[in-house]
Amino acid sequence: MLNFGIMKIFLIILASFLLLTCSEPIHDKSPQCFNVTFADALPVKFWLNDCSTYNESIPQGVHYKCFCHEWGCDDEIRVQFTDEDYTKDYKIRVINNDDNVLGDFDFEKSYLIYDTTPFQSAVYDYTISVEEFCGDKIRLEVYENGSPETIIAKTDCLLISESITNPTLLFEYSNENNFNGLLYETLYSNLVSNLEDWTMIAGSDVNWTGIGTSSPQVYLGSSGAMASNRIKTDLALSTGKTYRVYYKVTCDHVFWKMRLRFRISGSATTPLPADITGTSGVNTGYIDVTVDVDTDDMTLECFKTTGGPILFEVNELHIYDLDAENISEVFQVRIPAILFHERFPSDREVAELSSSKIINLNSAMRAQKLLETDYLPYYFHQKIQLILMHDTVLIDGKYWTYNEAYEIQDGDRRWPEKKAKCWLNDRDFVQRNVI
Repeated sequence: MLNFGIMKIFLIILASFLLLTCSEPIHDKSPQCFNVTFADALPVKFWLNDCSTYNESIPQGVHYKCFCHEWGCDDEIRVQFTDEDYTKDYKIRVINNDDNVLGDFDFEKSYLIYDTTPFQSAVYDYTISVEEFCGDKIRLEVYENGSPETIIAKTDCLLISESITNPTLLFEYSNENNFNGLLYETLYSNLVSNLEDWTMIAGSDVNWTGIGTSSPQVYLGSSGAMASNRIKTDLALSTGKTYRVYYKVTCDHVFWKMRLRFRISGSATTPLPADITGTSGVNTGYIDVTVDVDTDDMTLECFKTTGGPILFEVNELHIYDLDAENISEVFQVRIPAILFHERFPSDREVAELSSSKIINLNSAMRAQKLLETDYLPYYFHQKIQLILMHDTVLIDGKYWTYNEAYEIQDGDRRWPEKKAKCWLNDRDFVQRNVI
């Protein structure tokens, strides 16, 4: 009975010690609501702030084990996520094991453009060079800028090692199409003008109101096209650049048109390819245009084609630079694993002739290496499989493909981390012999 009591005390002390050795304290979570998306295939795992991380969770029925993802001092950690609210700005914070802030970095924000709607999400992207944190245990936290700051998401421990003692492999991966929440083909752009950036050009026949505070309105009288019913935004538009103009307008009459013009020093010069027309009620859409001359600003004019007076209201105007440089397509991650043992599987098709002679019709041989991981949490095994599913995976200067089973070894059922193995194909080595 005494031995059992001593053992129980020992286990409690051991569990407490393991919890203290982790980078993150365990604490209660209060529910929060975020519209952000972090992909599982990111180089590091992020948990939303109202969720417990791996190291913050106390497992039931298995041993507790703190996991710290090891990186080299020359590595770069790229973080990307999206938010349905494109008006927000975020930063990423680097914190060491003593809860000291080592650096704050603003995310680069671009906009995701969809053809189906004038409203869009924003993508936030930043690549951290970890060289300045070499030798530190760190964690990453994503904050929404503001007062007070709001923490959105966080990682577990990351160990930045000058000399990595355990075998690791640096994976570089990318894809032809968007995959698992990582953005590769989506059209990015920079927002260059919003509705609040437009101002009224005075005129006696119209009444633009509420610029910058609410939807501007114009009352069109009984005459036709109104030469002075314009609002403008001051843009330095460059020759050869392509812009997309999203609009949302409301009109109480079916007979109306809207025209956008580029202007130089107050003179209307280059109209867009066509007038924008609509129907009574709410109208949304967009038009793309390539600028053929350097301009000072862009103006919007509205017209009444026939009928009596109408009320015309501009609800949304967004202008995007479609020639903005797309975000880099490559991610990299360091994985505790080895890639050494080889095999050369082959396939053959033969035929037996009437003369009882057997001939080889075709044969093929591939080169494979065995990827063997260290002990890792289950979420990390999921991450590896998602990474291997990418179109392009570069490991140690060679490209590899993945089409065989990823086998997680059972091991001790009470141990929370598992090893895994998988055969990878050398993408550029296939030897064929065909008659």
